[in-house]
Amino acid sequence: MAQDLRRVSEVQRSYLPESQNRYTDVFMDWTSVPSQYVSGDHLNVFPLTADVYGFYILDVSGHGIPAAVKSMQLVQMFADQSDTSLLFDMATDEQGLRRVSKPSQVVSRLNMLFQQTETDLSYFTMIYGVVNTATREVSLCQAGHPSPFLQRADGSVETLGGGGYPVGLFDEVEYEDIELTLAPHDALLLYSDGVTEVLSPALETFGENRLLGSVARHKSFDQRRYLLEDIQGD
Repeated sequence: MAQDLRRVSEVQRSYLPESQNRYTDVFMDWTSVPSQYVSGDHLNVFPLTADVYGFYILDVSGHGIPAAVKSMQLVQMFADQSDTSLLFDMATDEQGLRRVSKPSQVVSRLNMLFQQTETDLSYFTMIYGVVNTATREVSLCQAGHPSPFLQRADGSVETLGGGGYPVGLFDEVEYEDIELTLAPHDALLLYSDGVTEVLSPALETFGENRLLGSVARHKSFDQRRYLLEDIQGD
């Protein structure tokens, strides 16, 4: 069974994006450390149109294989860019090209598709967004997921969003878009509660305040390495 789980874990990780990628004038890096062989967490960055990329981080409720199966189902839906893809509007723009849907519209469609049933009480939290790498304009929707951090070039950090509703819990909710423009050397940081809820040997959670402090201490694109060092140090 352990061998089978390792193989499933390898399949999951094969769908993660390449780390330390540059998309035009936007740089991306990430880290993923499952607490078990498989998990319900996932992330990705992918092209939508010229200069426009989609990105998401999601966390399916529960643990182990059931959560991993649903997360992979979602991964496949985000990979679909056919005519029926939930990532695009039915209408086209002035050049006849497909119009990228607003993140809030995409999350609303997912909420309609993944409502809880008597046999499936799972739900998931996520942040889905789009970034224009030429203009650095970002639009994202928060659905019950931990609020992202925006670190400005001067090192100051602000928390974005107010929470939103998890996907699959309520059938009639409205999702909102958060709009921002990244200046040169700004950084947008997304994370799952696996970071803030990791336990020390004394069974103390790392917590959002420590995470915020870690981000604020390091004016660097290499936040990934510094964060892991801070978690291990605490």
